[in-house]
Amino acid sequence: IVASKKNEPLKVMIAGAPASGKGTQCELIVKK
Repeated sequence: IVASKKNEPLKVMIAGAPASGKGTQCELIVKK
């Protein structure tokens, strides 16, 4: 058995109410 891993970027969908901090969380994820 051969396992392979593609170097694809992580895809995350962030949903929430307006002004709930979605943009802030996205920036923190990008920095990590």
